[in-house]
Amino acid sequence: MEPNDSTDEFSCGRLKGARLVGEFRRLLADELDKREPGTIDKSESDPRRRIFADNYFSALLLAYYNPVLSSARAIVGASKNSATVREALGCDSPLSLGSFSEAQHLFDSELLLGVIRSLRDRLKAPGSADANPQLADFVNRIAAVDSTFFEALPRMQWAVYRTKSETKRIRLHLIFNVLDGSIEDAAVTPAAACERRTLVPRLEAGRLYCGDRYYGLDYGYFERFRQAGADALIRVRDEPLFTVLEDNELSAEALAYGVLADQTIVLGPEGSGHPPLRLITLQREGRLIRLATTLTDADAVELCMLYRYRWEIETFFKWLKVILGTRGFLGESRNAVTAQLYAALIMALLLSAFTGKRPTKRQMEAIQLFQMGWMTSEELAQALNLKKSD
Repeated sequence: MEPNDSTDEFSCGRLKGARLVGEFRRLLADELDKREPGTIDKSESDPRRRIFADNYFSALLLAYYNPVLSSARAIVGASKNSATVREALGCDSPLSLGSFSEAQHLFDSELLLGVIRSLRDRLKAPGSADANPQLADFVNRIAAVDSTFFEALPRMQWAVYRTKSETKRIRLHLIFNVLDGSIEDAAVTPAAACERRTLVPRLEAGRLYCGDRYYGLDYGYFERFRQAGADALIRVRDEPLFTVLEDNELSAEALAYGVLADQTIVLGPEGSGHPPLRLITLQREGRLIRLATTLTDADAVELCMLYRYRWEIETFFKWLKVILGTRGFLGESRNAVTAQLYAALIMALLLSAFTGKRPTKRQMEAIQLFQMGWMTSEELAQALNLKKSD
């Protein structure tokens, strides 16, 4: 699969809803084939069933792509009124509201996580690595970790965040490659779930994880990365408690970049028993930033630059909510919400891969106008700044 074709016509053609959903269904079919026979729900193979996993998940994906499909009733209505929609979803007959509602409990959302991981390797989205060749060695190692909130519906009792105020929220945890824009892994939990605990079982050996100050509040947390064979680059609180073991010499480049100190330290009170770390103190725009890392031989400036790129994950969260539009949920169960958010991530990856970028708001509107027949392929290519073929 080649996401970035050299011709406008081919690239724009792949952005048509039916073809994009078809691309997704082929990826999902690979994940469905991987399942062990004992894990398949018997009701899924019932000959009376009218909706299957690929139909349901394809409907979620199409809803993100078409602003008209803003509710479960809208999706069901479209399947009844449009043969093209039924063909895109792979349905032999129209969906029913009851079957669509039941599907949120029947089909495992983790199947979509498998699609995300498959896309990670097959559809690397273009990111910021080209702007900094100095960081090329980190492209396959760096992963920013963070999470963001989504407002839950009042009836979602599983998503209780604050008991006294009856606040309900959902937390999307993301492992994101800030240099090439690919999504490494994801998880959906109630908002009260701890980010640090959620990350630990997802750590991979050889990776470098970059996190904000929350991950640095627990001084013993760095040992979890070592145990997994991974490294960490984490900002710690403004006035951390630590003991200096050695002051490392600063290069002229580091001094010019604003690095004030590069030290070997032990976090916590004296005698805490925590293993040594490297602490880089940086001054940028009048603020002190302290970065603790398990890396001992990396260049201080490169590490500081990597942390600045951590903000790419914040930019992605904003794009996900504002541009793609994750405004409402089509189901209330935890599995349904997870499936919908995973579908949003898959759509983000496909759009980035097929257009060479994450579309801006105006470009997303152009894609939707193209879907409705109000824009030609040439006009869409111009809106997306796609290169013309020779």
